[in-house]
Amino acid sequence: MKACESVQNYPSRIREMSNYTVREVKKVCMQTGPRQSGGEEEKKAQQYAAESMQNICDSVEREEFTVSPKAFTASISVSAALLLLCIALGVLCRLNILGSASLYVGMAAAVLGVLSLAVVAGEFILSRKVIDFLFSKKTAENVIFTRNASSQAKRRIVFAGNMDSSYEWRYKKSYAVICALVAAAVINIVINITALFNLPQAADTVMLVVSAVSAVPAIMCFAFINFKSVSQGANSNLTGVFSSLAVLRFMDANNIRFENTEVAALSTSCKECGLRGAEAYAEKHKNDETQTVVIAVDALHEFEKMCVAAKDKHTGTAFDRKTAALIKKAAENAGYDVNIGTSAFITDCVAFSRAGMSSSALVAANPETAGFYHSTLDTADKLSLKAVEAGIGVLVEAAFLYDEQGLKEEY
Repeated sequence: MKACESVQNYPSRIREMSNYTVREVKKVCMQTGPRQSGGEEEKKAQQYAAESMQNICDSVEREEFTVSPKAFTASISVSAALLLLCIALGVLCRLNILGSASLYVGMAAAVLGVLSLAVVAGEFILSRKVIDFLFSKKTAENVIFTRNASSQAKRRIVFAGNMDSSYEWRYKKSYAVICALVAAAVINIVINITALFNLPQAADTVMLVVSAVSAVPAIMCFAFINFKSVSQGANSNLTGVFSSLAVLRFMDANNIRFENTEVAALSTSCKECGLRGAEAYAEKHKNDETQTVVIAVDALHEFEKMCVAAKDKHTGTAFDRKTAALIKKAAENAGYDVNIGTSAFITDCVAFSRAGMSSSALVAANPETAGFYHSTLDTADKLSLKAVEAGIGVLVEAAFLYDEQGLKEEY
């Protein structure tokens, strides 16, 4: 049965939860402020959420993990430095001022180009642990809020959002700059390989010019991250966390407890430094005996842009089709026509899906149109009650639908 048909005063209850979400986001932004990954402010916000939900949930659990929070953002500068060194050695080789050593210098330059490409593509674009071992470690924690089933739990649905916020990205077309860095690395790898062969003077001159021009995106990347400024993360981050918690509050306020379905909210840490919190959660829970579906929630800001993510745009990770179908049907039950598409936001769903967990994401914003992505403009005064309310309605209906029918190809 749909939640909207079984809960008395359903519209006012959803609105109440929407007001709760907006209120809590504003409170965290005001009292805690920006929350860099693994930092004290993030831990303070996690502590606040844990304490505020203590009497609502059957359990509030903290799961610690070790993380190198600077590796993800620093990878851009590391990649840029490797590329500039690659270009410098390549130019020396191309000018043939190193004599017999030119061959080896050209080979070294090509290797540096490969390393530059591996760092930015692996660490920053694909969110893999490529250079984490080079950076100092911290202890961070995920927090799991659970409402038990009234009988034996045969399945579990988890709504997930992240508590940390991002360093400011200085460029409006951020990924265009990163793509230019990747292209420059590929170009210089090819150029340095061709330096091993005897080419006409004109070809050498062209390649010298191309190498010099390709240094521009590398130089720009040193200013890519503003490490002195951290976003408030009101829309891009906190709407996901507190909308997830609102589902549990909705169930508690209406005295709803499913017989065989456990409902949980997950507040992850360190999403903005490479999905590390979601990765830690997935690694620990991917083999749980209880059938689990995870719905990542992020950026409930642009109602018109609300979509179910079946794939991640940047990493190319495909999400679970059944979970996407569940969310789409839940949206229909809540009265919304939501398409299944590709997420322009990188969500924790990437880490869950890589671990083989049944997962998809609900996103309601586009980084190019929202205007606040990874910037100091992501403030609480830009919250959209309409988008938050729609998101909570979809999540509540998803819990009811999953309890009634489980995961299916079609609903």
